[in-house]
Amino acid sequence: TLFRSVDLRRESFDETVTWLNETILEQELYCKAVQLKKQNVLVTQLFFDERGTKSVFDEMQGGGLSAAAAVPLTNGGNTLPQQPNLRREVKYNTITLSPDSYNDLSVTWVDDPSHFWCQLLGNTDVLEKLMDDLAEVYANQDPAALPLQSCTVGYPCCAKFYEDDSWYRGIITNVSLIATGQIEVRFVDYGNTQQTELSDVRDLKDNFLKIPCQALNFSIAGVEPDSKDGLWADEAKMLFEKLIKFKHVVGLVTSVENSGKHRVKLIDTTSDL
Repeated sequence: TLFRSVDLRRESFDETVTWLNETILEQELYCKAVQLKKQNVLVTQLFFDERGTKSVFDEMQGGGLSAAAAVPLTNGGNTLPQQPNLRREVKYNTITLSPDSYNDLSVTWVDDPSHFWCQLLGNTDVLEKLMDDLAEVYANQDPAALPLQSCTVGYPCCAKFYEDDSWYRGIITNVSLIATGQIEVRFVDYGNTQQTELSDVRDLKDNFLKIPCQALNFSIAGVEPDSKDGLWADEAKMLFEKLIKFKHVVGLVTSVENSGKHRVKLIDTTSDL
């Protein structure tokens, strides 16, 4: 980890190291990833509180240490992106289906009856072109090109899927293992997740953000797990996956939640279900 935006004067170096050891060593802190550099060095901001209102850097300045005003971080003479740019709103467009509408769906991933993902059959051409364009930009790309600008949950990215070594659009869903060089990515056009090496994750070009996520999140309407903890039994998960995974089904949308999840009734047109 590299501490962000600190320009230490040489004469205060020992004092600063002593202060850091006394203040943050073996303490529980909160970290905001700012920049991923070469060799998986992560540039971070450290905070004493979960809300990020009390930063270690501000504490250094308030304590009279020789920490100059924030200066641009550099890497081989090239200025790295600064925080104002990183705070820009970066998110995908999404698709919302109308309640009471029937939709032809291709089931791409199943966790349980309350969490599964489908693509619209009518968007097949859009998806094929998207995959071709991603391959053209990201396949055989130099690792230094399009470096990941943020390692925060919810940040869009492009990541390599290890089963076919192809590149797909994703979103960061978990960073608890970032110290090991891995983050969890959900592939937004299919719904599945993967623990991914940081070296196999790239920043997503803006033009790929404009195309809505092709995998829509669904939940079966009118059905709840028969358990006190609200979790589905393994047998129920396996049965549901067997019934719908990788099939073409018709979904009647009953409602849409604020999170964007669609509640549906499903019809398997290839059988009597």
